[in-house]
Amino acid sequence: MSEEIDVLDEEGKIAGRVSREEAHEKGLRHRTVVLLLFDLKGNVFLQKRASWKKYFGGRWEFSAGGHLEAGEGEEEGIRKEAGEEIGVGKLELEKIGEEEVDVRIGEIHNREIVSVFKAVSDTGVVIDGEEVEEGEFWEIGDLKKAIKERQEEFTPLLVKCVEKYL
Repeated sequence: MSEEIDVLDEEGKIAGRVSREEAHEKGLRHRTVVLLLFDLKGNVFLQKRASWKKYFGGRWEFSAGGHLEAGEGEEEGIRKEAGEEIGVGKLELEKIGEEEVDVRIGEIHNREIVSVFKAVSDTGVVIDGEEVEEGEFWEIGDLKKAIKERQEEFTPLLVKCVEKYL
């Protein structure tokens, strides 16, 4: 059974619940969360999305992220995603922004309000191997240079957030 997510009206208020697939088929607004995880040296961990993913498969992405399930809070959601995707549990989270996404890729119409969080951790990262192909820590200058030279290897939202927040 597909997970249910809250659908938002144009003012950002909950207007109902649908499956994630239905939200993407119909272009219904919903909430997601993403995390930029830094090590103690200030490097940011990025994951490479599994190539089988329909939405930007094989591209470098945030440290962790995902859809909020119906009724789930932002911090609860990003902690869950970080635990599942990169094996990081306890985090001191800081919300650094919110972004609107409206992207069509094939039959997917993704309309999201994305809450962007950052955290610093000195624990190791363990990628799940299912949704994440690989991951590595990037020095910020190297990341910005790579984006400038090979932007197509990164998700558009990550590119936007690196420019805006890092």
